[in-house]
Amino acid sequence: MANLYKKDSPFQVYISFKKYLDVLEHIRHNDRLEYRVNYAESLIESIRNFKELREGFQDTALLEKHEDLIRVLLADLFPTGLTRNEIKAASIPLSNITFNYTERFKDILKDAGKDFEIELRNISDNEFYVFCCCLILQSYFKKDIKSTIPFYYDIPNKQGIMKHYKITVNSDFTEIAPTEDAKIPSDDVLDMLLENLDDFKLWKKHFPSQSWILKGFTIISLVDCTSEVALSDLKSSMIEIDPEDLNPNENLTEIFKSYFDVPELSFGLMTFNKKEQKLDKLPIYESLLTNHILDFWINAFDEDTRKSTFNNLNHNSKPVVVSNVNNLDENVKQLPSFSILKDNNVNSFMVIPIMKDGELLAIMEFTSPIAGSFNGLKLKKLEFFTDMVLFSLNRFYFEKNYQIEAIIQREYTTIHDSVVWKFRNEAEKYFTASLGKKIYTLKQISFKNLTPLFGVSDIRSSSEKRFNLMLQDLNQQIEWLNEIFVLTNSDSEKFVLALDIFENELNNEIKADTEQQRFQRLLREEIHPFLQGKLEVRTSREIKAKQRSKIIFHTSLHLQICFIITEKTWMILSHWSTENWQIYWMKAR
Repeated sequence: MANLYKKDSPFQVYISFKKYLDVLEHIRHNDRLEYRVNYAESLIESIRNFKELREGFQDTALLEKHEDLIRVLLADLFPTGLTRNEIKAASIPLSNITFNYTERFKDILKDAGKDFEIELRNISDNEFYVFCCCLILQSYFKKDIKSTIPFYYDIPNKQGIMKHYKITVNSDFTEIAPTEDAKIPSDDVLDMLLENLDDFKLWKKHFPSQSWILKGFTIISLVDCTSEVALSDLKSSMIEIDPEDLNPNENLTEIFKSYFDVPELSFGLMTFNKKEQKLDKLPIYESLLTNHILDFWINAFDEDTRKSTFNNLNHNSKPVVVSNVNNLDENVKQLPSFSILKDNNVNSFMVIPIMKDGELLAIMEFTSPIAGSFNGLKLKKLEFFTDMVLFSLNRFYFEKNYQIEAIIQREYTTIHDSVVWKFRNEAEKYFTASLGKKIYTLKQISFKNLTPLFGVSDIRSSSEKRFNLMLQDLNQQIEWLNEIFVLTNSDSEKFVLALDIFENELNNEIKADTEQQRFQRLLREEIHPFLQGKLEVRTSREIKAKQRSKIIFHTSLHLQICFIITEKTWMILSHWSTENWQIYWMKAR
């Protein structure tokens, strides 16, 4: 018994026109229009002597033998008036065997070449088997499931551009039935299978190979979605760019050919070095990128001209599109830049600056030896993946800076910001060489005529952390002082106002003398004597009865300040954590 599938499946497949003949029988006995009745009857009579067309067959040679008869039989499904417009054919269900093509489908296959074999795109053997099982659940068990797997055919045209076609399938003329060896799973088992869609062995256990019969034919319709598929592939390629593991997509140029529908195309990209005001090549893509126009830009113009051009791009970043260089003005053709186009057989090109927030990140170029390849419509298509290019470039720059800092830390340890530029230049050379899988030996960094004044060891960012801790501590002390003044209920307004002013300056425009002098002076000369005077008016006995006095030495600010804390204020400070008390050590008065 022949197997019409190249892949393993739960089906025994038979080509049959029974269900369509049933439709014709219905027309024959029920239609009120005589001409339709006669037409249906004539079709039924034409195949009466070919029982295999009704009962089913597996010999694909019969498709060629009955080609004319099948074309007449399916004429209503393949209208002659649409044969030049629709991409349509009959097919053996879920196989690569197709027949009864429309004229447009025939032309597509003819352009692909005699040796081309049509195949479904990106579906593994296990996925195919499980999908066939899902058809059984949908057709025989009447499960309300919808397939979300898109099917595509990849077919090259006569120019060699790979075209992508999405397949829609009409399976109204198929039927599925179990064989004697088939297992009929319960509803619970079916639900379990749907919960384990990736478990191929489990599916095959309940739906063994060739244990079900699939009989009939399908009608497939193709929709050209080359731009959509190419755009998706471009986005995937951009996302996959990883500066830590750069493996260029060798098919990137082919994807651009499909996306722009240009059979001969070259693609170039250079990143902009803002510091040195120049364009840099990407070493990892040297084998893929052809920077004809950008190379000329680097080599032909002097430094001042290049910098002026880059500066102008910040104000006018409009892309340049030339459909046919032969249509340029004669005075343009006399320029040295025109010869670079002819020398590299560039007859059509686009140059596109990649901008973000008004700043230049990179420049792309597309060139082709075929005049008319690029125009405003092709430029418009760039808008659909420009955001992804920006995302990839931003990610590249972020990872690049991270890698360069890591190189500096690893090879040169921590260095001061005033000289980091020289170490960074050397680290960038090392990073660029690593992108191109090249070996680069870091040079020793030295400074001529430099006399060191002092040396110091420090923890990175320790000053910033120390400053933040100091700021937090001062704010906390101001808060506690305000709470103490609330308890005094008199003669403290001026101190509250002074603390408010100081707190505002502290958190908005802190100065060097703020934390070391003014706050110390305010506490020592004004606030501390005021609080001490308030306590001294009490009798010694009252003081002894209520006193829980402590002396707080604030070591971080070197303040020699002591506060007499009464029983009322003790509750304010009772929420101090162990860490706070470790900072402040206590001593009874």
